[in-house]
Amino acid sequence: MAQSMTVPIAGTGDRRRVRLAGIGLAWVLTCGTLGSCEMVGRFVEYTDGLRNSEEHAAVVRGVAQVGGFLGLLVSVPLTTAALPFTYLSYLVENQIQPEEADLVSRLLLPSFALLGIGSLLGAPADLVEVMLYKTWAPPEPMTEAEREAFEQALDEDTLPRYPVVPVLPVRRN
Repeated sequence: MAQSMTVPIAGTGDRRRVRLAGIGLAWVLTCGTLGSCEMVGRFVEYTDGLRNSEEHAAVVRGVAQVGGFLGLLVSVPLTTAALPFTYLSYLVENQIQPEEADLVSRLLLPSFALLGIGSLLGAPADLVEVMLYKTWAPPEPMTEAEREAFEQALDEDTLPRYPVVPVLPVRRN
């Protein structure tokens, strides 16, 4: 026995639900984009630190630099293929904010992105370095100037603010 399926015809209630779903989706995408801007900045700082920072071991910096170089090699054909799109993006940005538009950084955006992604090859080595060395290494002692600055900041945060006007009893002669 076959069952027949009926498909409801979209009415005003369905249109309202679709409109609300569209507004909700737009809200989620907007919030996600704004949140990702913060993450992009952190990503760039982390990958730059993997390649260039003296606080990482030479092994971590070397692996990250090799990964960044491989990312740049892969990015050459992708940057060339994306050139029409990145140029159009630059033209739009130049019309909206001409003082902040930068042609070179916009055209080389795929190269910068793949440089950072390739640098993430150093992240496992960084994790091993943190787990095996930095976690167990004692902290470096503070210099006298660092200790003085730390104590000054601690005093400013914890002590009450002065000058305090003392409340004295009234003197009667």
